[in-house]
Amino acid sequence: MSLKSVPPDSDTPAAPVRAAAVFWLIGALVVALLIAIWLALPALLVAFASAIVAVMLIAVARPVERWLGLRHAFALAVAGVVLLTLPVVACVLIGPQLKAQLAQVAQQIPVAVESIEHNFGINLTSIVKDATGSGSQGATTSGGRSVISDAVSVGGLLLSNLSVAGSFVMNALAGLLVVIFGGFYLASDTERYRQGFVRLFPPRHQGKVDSALGHCGRALERWLIAQAIAMTAVGMMAGLGSWALGLPAPLAIGVISGILEFFPVIGPWLSAIPVLLLAFGQGFQVTILAALMLLVIQQIEANLITPLVQQTFAEIPPFLVLFGLVVFGLIFGLVGVLVAGPLTLVAYVLVVELYVNDTLGQDLKVPGETDSEQSIPRT
Repeated sequence: MSLKSVPPDSDTPAAPVRAAAVFWLIGALVVALLIAIWLALPALLVAFASAIVAVMLIAVARPVERWLGLRHAFALAVAGVVLLTLPVVACVLIGPQLKAQLAQVAQQIPVAVESIEHNFGINLTSIVKDATGSGSQGATTSGGRSVISDAVSVGGLLLSNLSVAGSFVMNALAGLLVVIFGGFYLASDTERYRQGFVRLFPPRHQGKVDSALGHCGRALERWLIAQAIAMTAVGMMAGLGSWALGLPAPLAIGVISGILEFFPVIGPWLSAIPVLLLAFGQGFQVTILAALMLLVIQQIEANLITPLVQQTFAEIPPFLVLFGLVVFGLIFGLVGVLVAGPLTLVAYVLVVELYVNDTLGQDLKVPGETDSEQSIPRT
């Protein structure tokens, strides 16, 4: 019986080193990816806004393509003209009256504030000055020097504000153009960009990702239709109610209320502020009636309009909308608040589709899912 000598394993000492190197390399790549995503958040937000524009274009182009028998490219052009023409037509029809009523609102609100100060015995101007630390410092200085320094300060402040405002407007216009053109590019060849995104995932997951993207698109389209219906209904009720109460500028109130309805949760509260201020300037009784009107509109919107349109178009739990508003507002700022509704909807669809139903094996309804898809058992 012979004993065979076993040669020492020369790879054994190197194995832990190689594993540690792979571990730290993967960790570094993950951290780098997270940093890149964080730095690219504004670009990702622009891309998402472009996707919303693409969904709007496709929603308008689809019936045009079906009814008129046009090719997809021509139908998109017609949809773009329609979407760009509607605001122009609205401005031509009601623009002068709306402008005059908005100016009237701007004049009436300071009067309402003075009325509040007189009735409740407070001085809002002093409160603001105390909060900002601007008191009567210039009173103890010499008259001529104080006037000159104040004039220089005011001039510099105006120039600074004009510069900041101009820069903000230019950036906003540039971003808007990028969003519009990006939306047209996405809408013109949706399948190409969709398949390109799907191919970033492993082959075994590509079918599920493609299905989830389709559900996200349909859910966004239905959500936009639901918001348009709710905005129109709330704007009409607010305008007619303000006209019935004799409030100044009922058209402006209706337009403001309708636009703010686009923003979930906070929109109705923001739209109530100018209504109550204008009503307070008309007297205590009108203020009570205006508050009751806002309460009735809110109840109709919350218990009738929203359930009906969500049941028909897109359904998402209200708490998730509020939570998404806070989260995306903290991440993206004001722009995140503006798109918090559709962002929350897309996140909800992806979580339900890819995690709850696929990973956990449950059977929850996915917003944007068609009736034929709902009848197919999930595997």
